[in-house]
Amino acid sequence: MNTSPSTIGLPKWSFVVTILVVLMMLLVPVVSHAGLFEDDDARRAILELRKQVEAMTQQLASAEQLTRKHAERWTTLETTATTEREQSQQLRRALVDLQSQLDASKSEVAALRGSLELLQRDAAEARRSQKMAEDIAQNVVPKISNFEQRLAKLEPVVTQVNGRDVWVSQDEKREFDTALGSFQAGDFVNSQKQFSEFLASRPRSVYATTALLWLANAQYALRDFNLAIQSYRNFVSREPNHLRAPDALLGIANCQLELKDLRGMKKSLEDLVRLYPQSDAAIASTGRLKALK
Repeated sequence: MNTSPSTIGLPKWSFVVTILVVLMMLLVPVVSHAGLFEDDDARRAILELRKQVEAMTQQLASAEQLTRKHAERWTTLETTATTEREQSQQLRRALVDLQSQLDASKSEVAALRGSLELLQRDAAEARRSQKMAEDIAQNVVPKISNFEQRLAKLEPVVTQVNGRDVWVSQDEKREFDTALGSFQAGDFVNSQKQFSEFLASRPRSVYATTALLWLANAQYALRDFNLAIQSYRNFVSREPNHLRAPDALLGIANCQLELKDLRGMKKSLEDLVRLYPQSDAAIASTGRLKALK
């Protein structure tokens, strides 16, 4: 029951106050006729009545004090109730917010689960791709490496032939260098064989003319003078302006000397002096011609 504390007990005490007022009014005639009683009795009666009034006044003050306490307690209870209502409302709002956060967390967890599944699929795909790459590395890479090695052997290289830079294949250069190395080592048999095979398999090689000259030299060293003369002549015929052409004619003359063909030797020396008069071979041949006269 919601009763205001300011109204608790007030009707009762108002009635008491009214009685006191009435008694005071009744005392007036009593005092007026005080002479009818003894002074002591009247005084005692008044004192007794005053005590009663004071007692009632004290009771009234006590009642008012008790009423104020009840009002203060009621105010405290109302404040507490208001605070509890506010706290309850805050708690309800907090619960609503918490539920919203919980729903949002559920959504985030669902999204994360979906992302995790995508990552797992991507990881599986990456593992398959890595396996394919490993298979390729094991099977294809060695083949590529072998192909690159073979290709490297086929790539041309720059070398100098007759004083100028030219491109030649690695096999071509290696075959020529092998034949020349045999000659320089004094292995004239293998050198003759290797230069002959080189000219047969690579007649258009940039080394062909030079190989022909070295073949003639190897044949001369093996004292196969007729073949040497043929090779020297082929050299001069193919490269008449070659720097070594005078040496080739001198080689022919030397072969003819070994064959005791003095007439042929003389003609070869005369051709050398006539065609290449400024060469060292021509200067040397001039002295030999004078000796033949």
